[in-house]
Amino acid sequence: MALFIVGLIAAMYPFWASMRPNAKAYGALPMIDVSKINDGEFLIVQRPNAFQLNNGYEYQVAIYKNMHGGVNVWDVPIKNRAVGMPDIHWWRPMYSCKNFGLTKAKDSIACLDSDTPEWWQQHWKWSLDGKNLEQMVDDLENTRGVLEGDYFVFGKRS
Repeated sequence: MALFIVGLIAAMYPFWASMRPNAKAYGALPMIDVSKINDGEFLIVQRPNAFQLNNGYEYQVAIYKNMHGGVNVWDVPIKNRAVGMPDIHWWRPMYSCKNFGLTKAKDSIACLDSDTPEWWQQHWKWSLDGKNLEQMVDDLENTRGVLEGDYFVFGKRS
């Protein structure tokens, strides 16, 4: 019986090994160098594998590097260099925010346009980890990928 189990494991190993992506596939994944981002900095950058929403917005990435070097990366809809603010859901942008980023206190992320619709202004605020502070609209959408050394690798899972 023990010999059967050992034989079964030996026969299954090539199958299990083939389930892992190879080094060439990992090397082809798009990535962004986050080492040049300063602690406490928030910025929006071109997504290497951008994709379109149905209304002319294109997903880009917002990156926040906290004071301890941790990095958060979120998908945000962009059109004409403005962030499409969510009508409850990010995939349904309703207002173009030209100044989206850290608040003056640097304790949250918000639409900082002076002409932001008053009712929405209170709901378009997120904590530095991407959670909506009012729980009225969606949290910031985490970008699928992992941080590996100085790079955020898109599409890779830990």
